Amino acid sequence: MSSDSSGNHHRSGNPKVADPLGSALRAMEAAGVATYNWVIDTDEIVWSSNAADVMGCDPGEIATGRAFASYLDPDNFTSRYDAVMRTTVIDDGDGVPFQIEYKFRPEGRLGRASLWLEDHGSWFGGKDGRPVEVFGTVRRIDARHQRDQHLSFLGNCDPLTGMMNRGRLSEALGEAMSVAAREGTVCAFLIAAINNLSVVNEAYGFEVADEVVVNMARRLRQVVRTGDAIGRYSGSKFGLILNSCGEEDLAIAAERFLSVARESVIETERGPVWALLSIGALILPTHAEDPNTAMARAEEALAEARRRPSDGYVVYRPSPQRSSERALNARSATETVRCLREGLFRLAFQPVIEAKTRTPVFHEALLRMV
Repeated sequence: MSSDSSGNHHRSGNPKVADPLGSALRAMEAAGVATYNWVIDTDEIVWSSNAADVMGCDPGEIATGRAFASYLDPDNFTSRYDAVMRTTVIDDGDGVPFQIEYKFRPEGRLGRASLWLEDHGSWFGGKDGRPVEVFGTVRRIDARHQRDQHLSFLGNCDPLTGMMNRGRLSEALGEAMSVAAREGTVCAFLIAAINNLSVVNEAYGFEVADEVVVNMARRLRQVVRTGDAIGRYSGSKFGLILNSCGEEDLAIAAERFLSVARESVIETERGPVWALLSIGALILPTHAEDPNTAMARAEEALAEARRRPSDGYVVYRPSPQRSSERALNARSATETVRCLREGLFRLAFQPVIEAKTRTPVFHEALLRMV
């Protein structure tokens, strides 16, 4: 550095220019991101120097696509090979991007350790547009994956029993009905309700009632066939989807569910509690064309079952009288909503007269439609 006669200082030589590539690599290392280049023809993978820190294994052990694949969890739904080699997309010269997530086993498939990776990159094609080279990055996403799984659980499962919640149960019922309709078979939907849960609530409190629900859920799950489904329909009710199930099989299944409830008392922190079931069921798609209708008709059958003096089950049967009553109720509800919206209701006060004196004692308030 030199100075002129005015005392101003000047930097001698050319200013130092930062290496943009080196800076980018250092930034990626700081963010826990490893890079790779996969050459399809030779199957060679070249990893960045921090790959061992990111993935917890020696990059030399995963220096080919085949070797890398041997470290992937066998239960993964997808892999880098699937995203690149099994696509029908053709590269038009700009590359084809992909982004996937999978479980990686740094000790190999026989090891116990595992971590979740996000694999984000692009593949580039040859003259025929098919993959010849891949450039990408991987980073660990264990915390995010766990958070996503928890949110997915909350969105699809009942937190008390771990079963499907009502929303997911409705989706599964729709899927089962679609399969039955497509294959020309039938399935069944049942709602099993714990008869005396409200009494348990009042006598022992919600904690004991929850114990009863959890225990009953466990019992029902143990006797549900492989391939069938069970979920928590509401507070005291469970929904069950039985695939390839006609009337005879439905009767056998319903008795099996009733028996598992009868077999013994439920032990709780406040002592033994006796809990029985009532079941409403129907055959699908014979008696309903969509999940909402199926659930409503199973509820109708359940209501009839609960009117019986002991536990039991009722299978839905079409009834012209019930259909007429439902139609009338629907029309009445529609008319009531319309009158409320248009302000057509008026309060009318009707006096109640004392017989001897013929003077008003009080007035009844009536809501009339004008």
